[in-house]
Amino acid sequence: MRPIRAGFVGFGEINTPREIIERKVAAAQSALEDAGLELVTTPPVSDDPAGKNVARAQEDLAGQEFDLLILCLAGWIPSHAVIAIADRFRHTPMILLGLTGWEEGGRFVTTADQAGTTALRKPMQDLGYTFTYIPTFRGEDLPVEVRRVVRETGCTRYHLNKLEERGLVALGTAEVWRDPLADEIFVPTTPPPLTTDQQTV
Repeated sequence: MRPIRAGFVGFGEINTPREIIERKVAAAQSALEDAGLELVTTPPVSDDPAGKNVARAQEDLAGQEFDLLILCLAGWIPSHAVIAIADRFRHTPMILLGLTGWEEGGRFVTTADQAGTTALRKPMQDLGYTFTYIPTFRGEDLPVEVRRVVRETGCTRYHLNKLEERGLVALGTAEVWRDPLADEIFVPTTPPPLTTDQQTV
């Protein structure tokens, strides 16, 4: 069976340092290729005022054959830049992939990737595109878990199996160790006794 061939376009707003967008897009490309996808790529697209990035990406992808188009948001970008490319491939199934931020110096830094995907979902639906939205979450790497794809998209395992039969997704298993109590909040049943200072206040 031939590998899934996907067009891949990374996006990031023109005022975000280019090296940040390139680093995030390269990491996503690498993860997808490691998962077995063959990617047809173009350098990341920004919303430059002259529209040169959009035109270059359209030219890079023109005439290429791929099974689906991955629109990878590595940062906020005005919707028109993404739609200008997506509309050229309106009859191709798409994945709207929203990346997330990273930890730096004890804090979480983001380039507003999820805000960009939120702004795109409604227009893409209104334009009649066939797409699936897959956000990544803080601390989560690609590929994402099947359970989360099902929860986020509303599809069923039947739909995923059909996509796998058509060669559009690859399903697999992985052994994952989890702490079943990690997300639990334990509230004491009785309040602890007050200290002397607390009692005097």
